[in-house]
Amino acid sequence: LNRADGNTLREAACLNNEGVLLIQSAAHDAAVAVLERCVRLRETLDDEHGLVIALNNLAAALSGSGNLDRAVGVLNRARMVAARNGLGRQRNLALVNLSVAYARRGQLRDAQRVVRQLRRHCRVDNDWDAHARALFNGGCAAIDMGRPINAQACAERLDLLHDLHSNCARELNGDIVRAELAYRSRDWAHLHTLVARLHGLGIRGPKVAVYEDRVAIEAGDP
Repeated sequence: LNRADGNTLREAACLNNEGVLLIQSAAHDAAVAVLERCVRLRETLDDEHGLVIALNNLAAALSGSGNLDRAVGVLNRARMVAARNGLGRQRNLALVNLSVAYARRGQLRDAQRVVRQLRRHCRVDNDWDAHARALFNGGCAAIDMGRPINAQACAERLDLLHDLHSNCARELNGDIVRAELAYRSRDWAHLHTLVARLHGLGIRGPKVAVYEDRVAIEAGDP
């Protein structure tokens, strides 16, 4: 129907959302095919914001299907397109996922480097959600590198972020989104504190490999 109407923007948004649903259903190969179509459509439009979202989602699908090398390439492209167009939060989204891809490839130093870069951007952009995820992924990488003190530092920073979120939620009369982020960051802090202490005591703790990709749904009527 969207093709018949010639509404390429709407078709691209629908393809993006279909790809996200496929990712969430763990149908990663099918998601790759759908999101590749979405990217090709976005490339024909003057819509860099939508292109970056599609590239990030394609990378998440590629990562889920095990094609990490290609995912890294797609994410680097997304990062550069976002930076070139002043899309700070979309660049941060790409950097979150890039840290995940590096970590899954075992390139933990590269993951940490990206996390440090991301945290600098997040402070400038006031992007709290990406900041929390940067600390989370950084803590995971530190644990996997056998650096419990670094993981503990990430946990402590997440605790501080929790307090900031909680205060802002109260000041904004209970902003639901920020309140939810506060509780989520607290949960992550507790996870890293526990695992870091286990490693610090020489006790075999749970394998923390819970790096999170981020995907983005688009409005159905762009």
